[in-house]
Amino acid sequence: MSFAAASHITVDGINFREGQGSAVTIAASSDITIKNATINGFYTNGIKADGSNITIEGCDIYDIVGNAINLSGGDRKTLESSGNVIYNNKMQKRFLKE
Repeated sequence: MSFAAASHITVDGINFREGQGSAVTIAASSDITIKNATINGFYTNGIKADGSNITIEGCDIYDIVGNAINLSGGDRKTLESSGNVIYNNKMQKRFLKE
């Protein structure tokens, strides 16, 4: 699922299973909430998001080869906050074999 230059969207309770890229990609967006999702078996990221006021809550993210959540936003030069929040998520790598 992808969002680009989107705003005021809530995704609640959707399951994402197995893929080569990221389960959810959010680019240059604001006021996006991903909650109560189950995401597993992705190669790059569970959720990759860039923007402001993005909330990721209550998700179960596992068996991701790359990052469970890759989140960016704000302005480092001016120290302006992105308003992004990650909380109450369960993230683990269970299947990776040496």
